[in-house]
Amino acid sequence: MLDAILAPSWERRVHSFAASIGPEGAVGSLRDGEGDWLVVLFPPEGGAAIRGFAHESVMAPAVDGDPRPGLFAGLPERYAWVRDATGWPEEEVTFCIWHDAGWRIGEVRFPEGEADPDGSEQLLASLPWDADRYVAFARDYFERELDGEAVAAIYAGAPLTDALIVALAPEAKIRFVRREAVEIGYPMASTKKKTKKTATKKTAKAAGEAKPKEKKAPKPGSAAAKRLEAVARMKALKGFGEASFRVELKGHSLRMMVHDEAVVEVTLTEGGLYEELFDLVKRTISNAKN
Repeated sequence: MLDAILAPSWERRVHSFAASIGPEGAVGSLRDGEGDWLVVLFPPEGGAAIRGFAHESVMAPAVDGDPRPGLFAGLPERYAWVRDATGWPEEEVTFCIWHDAGWRIGEVRFPEGEADPDGSEQLLASLPWDADRYVAFARDYFERELDGEAVAAIYAGAPLTDALIVALAPEAKIRFVRREAVEIGYPMASTKKKTKKTATKKTAKAAGEAKPKEKKAPKPGSAAAKRLEAVARMKALKGFGEASFRVELKGHSLRMMVHDEAVVEVTLTEGGLYEELFDLVKRTISNAKN
């Protein structure tokens, strides 16, 4: 969550987390920007599995050509994602550790005389396990001095507020950070407030004083017209209102699929995947309800 507040661009972050990648569960990751990384899978049924790559370790593929055999031997099926995920080069793995009635590793033969042959000790130790370590990390990596109390609040799981975001990064875009918090699964404080302006409008409407605004038809071929067409297509689909949807990403094209038919398609702006995705889903569902 702290990385998301300090670095709007995902590529700039060292630590990332997704509360759900589907039935596989939740995933956290670390990328140090120097070629080392690790990813942790938390399946719904509990436990965790870690896959990592330390490029300077003696077990790195660059040293002897191939990953060490047996790294994934005995890996339970619920952790198969860490072995089969296609987001990283297949050969980039120097260790795999999983929890199954205790922490386990595969049938690996380690080179003799090496204190940390697979790089796992050093890489796992680089995680900022407490607030003080994160403050030191941010000072070095992001080159900024953070409010220690605000960092400690995030580590304690305090609900995310606008004030907390601003205390950590005054320049942060509140709406964007809140979207990231939803994906991360971080708790947020409610922002629902009844304003005086809203109350006045409701009172006027009840008294019959407010006149409904006439909606202008969107210009043919415009983005608004395309959205209305997409909504009409969704409503025409069998079972609309109960159907699930999925979002597909291919290159720079993002599509919303309902009953295996693309009802909306947008072209992503570079670095705007999460923002485009959020707007696409929210806009389409909101329009469909109307």
